[in-house]
Amino acid sequence: MNLKRILAAAFAVALLFSLALPRLAVAAVSKADAAYIQSVAETKSGAGGVAEKKGKKGWCARTWTTTDGSGFYGKPEVKTSTENTDTTIVIRYTRYSTEYDLAFHSPIWGAYTIDETAVKNDVDGDRPASNPDFARPGQFFQEPMVIAASKELDIPAASHSTFTSTYDPRFPFVRAGGSVTEKQAKESKADRSIQRGHMVPNNAMKCQGTEEQGQTAQIESFSVANIVPQMAKSNAPTWSGLESACFDWAKETGQVWCIVGPVYYDRAHPTFIKKLSNGAEQVTPSPDALFYVVIGKRDGKTSAIAFLVPHKPEILDYRQFAVPVRKVEELTGINFMPDKGANDEVEKAFDQAWLHTPARKSASDENDN
Repeated sequence: MNLKRILAAAFAVALLFSLALPRLAVAAVSKADAAYIQSVAETKSGAGGVAEKKGKKGWCARTWTTTDGSGFYGKPEVKTSTENTDTTIVIRYTRYSTEYDLAFHSPIWGAYTIDETAVKNDVDGDRPASNPDFARPGQFFQEPMVIAASKELDIPAASHSTFTSTYDPRFPFVRAGGSVTEKQAKESKADRSIQRGHMVPNNAMKCQGTEEQGQTAQIESFSVANIVPQMAKSNAPTWSGLESACFDWAKETGQVWCIVGPVYYDRAHPTFIKKLSNGAEQVTPSPDALFYVVIGKRDGKTSAIAFLVPHKPEILDYRQFAVPVRKVEELTGINFMPDKGANDEVEKAFDQAWLHTPARKSASDENDN
């Protein structure tokens, strides 16, 4: 069966699936989602996830060059119970790949790269959200692969509306009254409201390649398979500042390879987001922290740094949360750069040179609500 037929079948499954399940379990495919999926099925759009292929490079994004793929030193390997091959799938978009946990309703990791072309497109500033050609899509779409695979497992699939008007119960809103002013209550709601937090960033994708390639990659970044619940004040400026720093590191080193994802300290008992209106628990868990692994070349040698940023409604300096890659591996069970071997020195410590690059203002396009 060719790709067009596969995607068309996935589209049909998506529509049937959305109609068959209760409204609270999974939202129906919206008109925006349906139009997007149909355009992919009819090959009118270059966007759309495809499955992992056989072979060592089978996990790579669809249009990565050999250099783009080799900089990761192998597919991130999930070595713990985090990965169940029955409930996890690798989705390959044109400019990024992600491994998604269908049962946990969360990406495990997302991988992308920033090269000199992306840096130039970012610096030139001709792809802001104010440019109609790079306006943010109206909402996030349900990936056809996820919908089809979820139906096979009889699992409800998360959608754009799953995240709408929700909160993390560990950080309830402060209500006005007593010593709490109306202003403080409003600030609490603004800081703690759940947003749809990109893992692979919108800005990094729209700066890829030609304008057409950037447009396609940007649309693909709005897949529900690429987001986690993220409180607004965590999303920007803290996390978006780290996303922007990757451009500076790419400019400094020539190219960086990034792997990003959520951290759940107790996967057996995660904290699920809840609806503001009635406190109904949703299917999607809120991360305890977020990780970033950045790989590059310094002085001709492979160098890497990682960050473990707490998921809190606070403005944090991401540089204070720099850690060796090995620390992220221990917490997530993911083996990064597997081709380098288990005792690779690059993972045991990080080069302080990564932290010498001045932090710049976060990209305004990275406020992902």
